[in-house]
Amino acid sequence: MNTLWLLLVLFFPLGLQAQLPVGNVSSIANVACPTGFINGTVCQHMVVSGCPNTVDIGITVGTKTPARPIGTVVFFIGANGTRPYGGSFVGDYYKKGYRVVDLQWDTPGWFIPGTGQPRNLLNTSCRGASMVNYLAGLYSGQGSPFCAQGKSAGSAQLAYAMSWYGMAAKLDNVELLSGPVMSDLAQGCEVPSAPVTTVVPTNGEPFLDAPQYVTTFINPITQATGQQCLPPTNTTPQQDLNWLAQSIIQPATASLDFPHTPVSGWLCDNGQNNSAAQGQIFYQAITSSHSLTRISGCTGSEGVEVGTTPQGVTGQLAIEQDMQLQCVVRH
Repeated sequence: MNTLWLLLVLFFPLGLQAQLPVGNVSSIANVACPTGFINGTVCQHMVVSGCPNTVDIGITVGTKTPARPIGTVVFFIGANGTRPYGGSFVGDYYKKGYRVVDLQWDTPGWFIPGTGQPRNLLNTSCRGASMVNYLAGLYSGQGSPFCAQGKSAGSAQLAYAMSWYGMAAKLDNVELLSGPVMSDLAQGCEVPSAPVTTVVPTNGEPFLDAPQYVTTFINPITQATGQQCLPPTNTTPQQDLNWLAQSIIQPATASLDFPHTPVSGWLCDNGQNNSAAQGQIFYQAITSSHSLTRISGCTGSEGVEVGTTPQGVTGQLAIEQDMQLQCVVRH
């Protein structure tokens, strides 16, 4: 990868600023909430349009607002995002006084651009950024904070939105669980495999994890990027360049400095999939202050909420406490 990065730096000098445009949100209609949204949620269906080289896509937005909201938390679930985040995180934040906004993309989800369109994750990441921009327009700047939480590919949606679309300027705090998993697609997909990554938390001891994608990631990444992830034969330099040009972290990245937006990462240390290594690639590239916590005893490969921090606190409690501490007005 060092040679590949050198070649790219010659053409795209580090620090190049190029904020990408977000799309539009329209066709807003009240709908019944699908299964998975917490009780009492009010849902609307809307359409995200205007993202370059992607077709329009629908999304269901579920909102539950307390009588006197102390802030807003937006949720991005993993995979293709075609189910809501739901569950105890959403319910707990609501009980603590936050307006909670849960998102469910229409099938096939946020990272498939549409028939006849080029497969490119940087293009389709415009969709998540467009929703951050739209929701910030509704809830930011009202004297209460506007914050977000994402898990796995949901954390990637937020990382793309901040790094490429300028959305860090609208977010007062971001909690990223088990990711971002799309930080360096070349290291995730290339053959022979990239070297094992040393994850260096700010809270906890370093540990090792491999950045290449496990079986459950191969088909989604292949579909999203338009070329075979982890093929049976060696990948070419051009394939690596194509993947890197769709990644969150690359020499031509828009911005990795978020001075007014705290970023907190939470990574499982069990090495069961690539989320910790891919997350490390993102966190080591951020030039502003951030935190990264090692979580032990995860259930499965990404169950940070049921694991424990180095201080023996359950992941879910630690994340919720961090959100309460960091989610304050900054913009």
